[in-house]
Amino acid sequence: VIMSGIYDTAVREKVLNMVDYASDGTSILVLKGNPAGITNLDSLAGKTVCCESGTTQQAWLQTLNTQFKATGKTPMTVLALPDQPAAFLAITSGRAVADLTERIFQDFVYDPGFTTVTTPVEEVLGHRRGVCQDFAHLAVGCLRSLGLAARYVSGYLETSPPPGQERLIGADASHAWPSVFVPRWGWLDVDPTNDKIVGPTYVTTAWGRDYSDVSPLKGIVFGGGGSHTLDVAVDVTRSAPLEA
Repeated sequence: VIMSGIYDTAVREKVLNMVDYASDGTSILVLKGNPAGITNLDSLAGKTVCCESGTTQQAWLQTLNTQFKATGKTPMTVLALPDQPAAFLAITSGRAVADLTERIFQDFVYDPGFTTVTTPVEEVLGHRRGVCQDFAHLAVGCLRSLGLAARYVSGYLETSPPPGQERLIGADASHAWPSVFVPRWGWLDVDPTNDKIVGPTYVTTAWGRDYSDVSPLKGIVFGGGGSHTLDVAVDVTRSAPLEA
C-alpha cells in the first residue's frame, strides 16, 4: 500500500513511504524533511510513524502526541530509527516480504494431498501447489536468495477465529510460516498460506532452518511389522480475551 486517500496532499509530500504491516490495517509511515505544513493532523492519530532519532521530526511528533492525548485522540506510535536510510531500508524490505507473501497466496494452490514432508521446493514451484510447510520452505528460499536472513517457523493457529473473521487455512493441525529479519527492524513473521502478518492467533513452537530442524516427531520404529500411520488433531483456544 503506497499512501491512502485519507491523507491530504501535504501529508503525501512529507511522507517517504507507507506499507501495511499488520493484519488489523495498522500502517507504518516514514516522515522526511520538515513536517510543518501538514494540515490534516488528525489523519496521523493512531498511526505508527518512523522518523530519524534526535531530530526535529521526533520532537514534532512527540508534541503532536501530547495534543492527541489532551483531546482524547489515539496517540501515534513513534519509532525513532538511527537515520533515514535505516527507515527506508526497513520499509522497503518489509514491502518486499509482503509482496512475496501475497504472490505465493495468489499463485499457489493449497493441496493437502499433493506433497509430503520430503517434497523438494523445486517440485512445489513447478506444480504451483502444496501446503503450509511447502509455502514456508519456498518463501525462506526466496528470501535467502536475496541475502536476507530467514527461518522456518512451526506452530499452530487458533482453531476458532474471533467473531466476524474467517477461519484460517491450516487450523486444527500444525502450521508453518517463514520469518525474515528486516534490517534495523527485527524479525517479521508472515503467513503465505493465508496472506497475513502473523499475529496473536498464532502459537509458535519452534524455529529452524527448515522442517527437518523442527519436526514434531523423530525416531526409528523397530519391529511390529506392517505399515504405521499417525493421525493428529489439535484444538487451540484462548484462555482469556485478547487485550485491546
